[in-house]
Amino acid sequence: MPTQPCLKSAAVTALTALLLTLPGLATAEELDVAGLRLGMTPEEARQALIAFGAPADKIQESRSSFWFMDGDKRHETPDFIERINGNNDVLKDGKWIKDQLELSFAPPPQGGRLVRIRRTIENYVDAPAIGVYRSALVEKYGPPDQNVSGNPVWMRGPGKADCVTGAKGKGADAYVNAIYRRVKGRVSLEHLVNPRLIKGPDDCAIRLSYKLGLGDNQPAKRVTAELIDPGTWVKAQLAAMEAIEKQQADAVETRNAGATKPKL
Repeated sequence: MPTQPCLKSAAVTALTALLLTLPGLATAEELDVAGLRLGMTPEEARQALIAFGAPADKIQESRSSFWFMDGDKRHETPDFIERINGNNDVLKDGKWIKDQLELSFAPPPQGGRLVRIRRTIENYVDAPAIGVYRSALVEKYGPPDQNVSGNPVWMRGPGKADCVTGAKGKGADAYVNAIYRRVKGRVSLEHLVNPRLIKGPDDCAIRLSYKLGLGDNQPAKRVTAELIDPGTWVKAQLAAMEAIEKQQADAVETRNAGATKPKL
């Protein structure tokens, strides 16, 4: 009797029809926030901000550098772009709808590319309902992998581990500290915080999260989004620390070589 094969075929057909109605899952490369994507250079990010609507003359750039001591004098590395900020604020009914983007870039020598995008929208004029906002996110990115207190989170490769939740500190150091312990104040690659889950930065997933608030019928007056590649940021930070240690050792050697020999 062909009953069982027919049941299987019907089930497959129904499943196929269901899958065709679901939004496609965005890959790590396809994830974007307001047209900005991880891995962009500062110039690419700046152009994306302008395309988003940020006035070019109001885009702000923050530069940073590392410093070290040779035992006597302070040395400073060449500066690099650490952050770029841009806003697309709109005046409506006498009130401002604020849309702010903060972009973070990994340090040289391996960095120089976009590793974190933070967006904050404050709309106290005509905000859409939280449920409507959530549906729009699912339509764009696909169903979320997690819901944390009702807020959607998407996790994409290369790794699968969440290296963001619970990270403490500022900038890249927060994610370095989420993976490696410090021994006598120095990062130790041999001492892992959670070796069962995270053995290194390649285990970290790219993470997109939105904070919308509670209650689908409530207006989404304040929405924050973060798209981050903590693994790439950690690897760039570790490479920068290694380069600085080498420069420091060279500076100490140069200072010692030029010092006056003691007369005994």
